[in-house]
Amino acid sequence: MALGLLATINMMNYYDRLLVVVMSEPLRQEFDLSDTQYGLLTGPAFVLVYALASLTFGRLADVCNRGRLIAFAIALWSAMTALCGFAKSFPMLALARAGIGIGEGGSNPAGLSLLSDHFPPQKRVNALALFQAGGMVGMLGSFLIASQIAIAHGWRAAFFIAALPGLLLAVASLIFLREPMRGRHDAQTADDAAAEPGSFMGTARDLWRNRAYRWLCAAASTGVFSSLGMLVWLPQFFIRYHGLNQSQVGLLFGPVAALGLLACSPAAGLETALPVARLPRRSRSASRPILRSSRSFWGCSGSAPRHWRLRPASSAWRWP
Repeated sequence: MALGLLATINMMNYYDRLLVVVMSEPLRQEFDLSDTQYGLLTGPAFVLVYALASLTFGRLADVCNRGRLIAFAIALWSAMTALCGFAKSFPMLALARAGIGIGEGGSNPAGLSLLSDHFPPQKRVNALALFQAGGMVGMLGSFLIASQIAIAHGWRAAFFIAALPGLLLAVASLIFLREPMRGRHDAQTADDAAAEPGSFMGTARDLWRNRAYRWLCAAASTGVFSSLGMLVWLPQFFIRYHGLNQSQVGLLFGPVAALGLLACSPAAGLETALPVARLPRRSRSASRPILRSSRSFWGCSGSAPRHWRLRPASSAWRWP
């Protein structure tokens, strides 16, 4: 129950956050947005706020009821999604977008913490993979469904309709997300499970001393930097240089990119769940050629003469 609900929440998380990308052309026309303003909407107005909110809500998840915290975060980002539909100017749209970043940045830390307490280590990776797969379904839905709603009823209606499922999920979180014992699958003793969390800075210092954690942060930052740029600007490339309209971009780009991601999440979870010591050395480095080959597809985005040849590149850019 918890995994299914959290995956559904993550689905709406991605659905709502990508609405600005899906609605890029109507928004540009409505508010006469420059590329810089569009970049601010999809970048700093959301990403920086999201990052700060994740740190804040992550700390709160250590000491508060996580189900209620998730419910609050969902209600906040859903209300801000609806506010985007009421926007009359670029500053108002940017503020609403920042509000979405606060809410969505608050749901994942508590959700991941809950999953860690619901599943033992040997099952946790697959649970997290399914959780992330929910987000990819949301990405698919945003491009397929929201684009068609905007064409039929206008871009504002797409934001209003997107806010409704989130409000229902907020209520469901209050009812169904129970608070399990913290660290029940990881604590060595009852005293460890009952221990108070350390200070924020102390925890940050402990994590930063972990060399693997530092490399993981660097890799994640690099991956997000490149993949977010592709996600935000590749639809614009389709529209400006290949003459596609909003509906065509939604039907072509969304499914191809999302299906590549859907294939990635469970496969990566299954591979990671295998005991590393039992894998031959060559198998342990099997992901390296996948990483390199997926990056090589990016060049297709600028050189392919026909938009259908870009579909493999769209699918591969987030594979690792």
